[in-house]
Amino acid sequence: MHYERAGIAFISCLLLGTGIGLLFGKFEIFGSIGFGIGLFAVALLRINYRKPIKQTFD
Repeated sequence: MHYERAGIAFISCLLLGTGIGLLFGKFEIFGSIGFGIGLFAVALLRINYRKPIKQTFD
């Protein structure tokens, strides 16, 4: 669940930055900014992800 959301957030930020870069004629700069924001979004979405721990009582 968290990995899919993180991937969608990354691609969305990257495409948004690239689109803004195309509008302003600075494709590389805004694409890089979108890439950085996308990586930050992935980190934020994955920070609280923990695998469930199986407890066994012997």
